[in-house]
This record gives sequence, structure tokens and C-alpha cells, in this order.
Amino acid sequence: MPRTQLLGHIDMDTREWFDGVLTNSARQVVKEPKEVQSWIICDGDIDPEWIESLNSVLDDNRLLTMPSGERIQFAPNVNFPVRNT
Repeated sequence: MPRTQLLGHIDMDTREWFDGVLTNSARQVVKEPKEVQSWIICDGDIDPEWIESLNSVLDDNRLLTMPSGERIQFAPNVNFPVRNT
């Protein structure tokens, strides 16, 4: 999956942001109540092009920084395993 499809992209003509698959999922789970356990699972080949964007999500920061500069902070109730097949 290309990085733009996973994380989203900015239309350079209109400067409008379009969410990707992961960005859309992230927005949904951060809205869940803290007592709800949520999982975002990436299962497949790890693409070096987008894995750098996920480093801060996978470490103690639990923060997704998107290409637009927006940041999504994951609470402890969100689990984010990445499995390389």
C-alpha cells in the first residue's frame, strides 16, 4: 500500500487534506471511551517508505504525526501491533 493511501495526502492544488486508511482508523479509535479497548492491526509487508511514520506510534510516545503536520495521540486503551508477514 502506498504511503499516501495509508496515511493520507494533501492535494497540492487545493491544499485539502485527504485521510488515508490508517488515519481514518486512528480518528475513529481515539473517539472511543477510555474503557473500550481498540486495536489497529497492520498485517503485511512492512514498507520502509511508511514505517518511519509509525515509529512514534510504536514507542512510548504513542503519537501519530501525519504528513499534514497534524498529530493524533493514542491513549493506553489503543493497541497498535504491526506484524510483518
